[in-house]
Amino acid sequence: MRVCMFGTYEAGYDRNQVLMRGMREAGIEVVECHVPLWESMRYKTSAFKGPAQYLVIAAKLALAYAKLCFRYFLVPPHDIVFVGYLGHFDVFPARLLSWLRRKPLVFDAFVSLYDTSVEDREVFRRGSLSAKLLRLIDRWSCKLPNLVLLDTNQHIDYFCEEFDLDRSKFQRVLVGADPAYAAKERVAPREDRFVVLHYSKFAPLHGMPYILDAANQLRDDPEIVFKIVGGGQTFAASKAYAERLGLENLELVPWLEPEQLRQAMREAQVCLGIFGDTPKARRVVPNKVYQCLAAGAAVVTGRSPASEELLVDGEHALLCEMASGEAIADAILNLKRSPALRQQLGENGARLFREHYTPRILVETELLPRLKELASPD
Repeated sequence: MRVCMFGTYEAGYDRNQVLMRGMREAGIEVVECHVPLWESMRYKTSAFKGPAQYLVIAAKLALAYAKLCFRYFLVPPHDIVFVGYLGHFDVFPARLLSWLRRKPLVFDAFVSLYDTSVEDREVFRRGSLSAKLLRLIDRWSCKLPNLVLLDTNQHIDYFCEEFDLDRSKFQRVLVGADPAYAAKERVAPREDRFVVLHYSKFAPLHGMPYILDAANQLRDDPEIVFKIVGGGQTFAASKAYAERLGLENLELVPWLEPEQLRQAMREAQVCLGIFGDTPKARRVVPNKVYQCLAAGAAVVTGRSPASEELLVDGEHALLCEMASGEAIADAILNLKRSPALRQQLGENGARLFREHYTPRILVETELLPRLKELASPD
């Protein structure tokens, strides 16, 4: 089978890397018809904040699609056209081009633009023109392809209900992680320093205020240090909140290169997932949870229908109440007091990743059967 990866997708983004690697390891030939567009934008929602930005993005997309149309007809014979993330706009030219060559179209939606920008991050008001436009793009970018991929069953339920879509069009493919996160042994922990690591783009679904509340509750333990890596939408507000609390057990670290981040994960005693109080936080399991599982870390993340799709509380991770600093703090103290539990969670989580969530396994078990159906409809 040969798949043509088409569009302006962010080639280095974890989701795209996992899917392309998984397809190749599963024996699928992947050829790319790609024009980079989103790589320079760390925070994608900044591209949708007003008319001026819309015009800039529209011009860049128009130029990219002119190049893609030319390149697509030079692509060798293939069985499927595959639009990667972020590809909601790419679906429209991809549908036309795939129709001309009579090929089925697969779209990895991964997120809803409307849900992310309106409901979760509140970049736009509900009912605004921008919000209505994003709803239309979400709906039609999922109606046009033959198959749409999302990362959890909860996410699929949301798309079907919110955008009035047929569930049979969707396929769950969990996020997974690059096996490089599991490539090295964990570092022996320091006895005088108990590091709690969280890294993110500071989106509301991450629940940064509740992580800071947990740090505040644990401020009297001189060994516990919260190491927060990254930046993004709520960074300024989070930093101001930490300063008001007077947190001295907090380290704010700028973005790290992938290997530096993996090293930080191996050195931490506990890694944190997400704890936000937004509906999206209950529908998704982000990259960081899979990456920390792969690294053999003791993971604490919020209990949600999505996290319970793949994790058993007390066996693979500690699942605590969402939107509760007290619950996060209790879970961290539980792990600090029990090195055996930390080791057990780390070993079980790493085994779970190796057996179920590597790129190849995810593609072979969740994606490949649907691709075979599309490639051989008879």
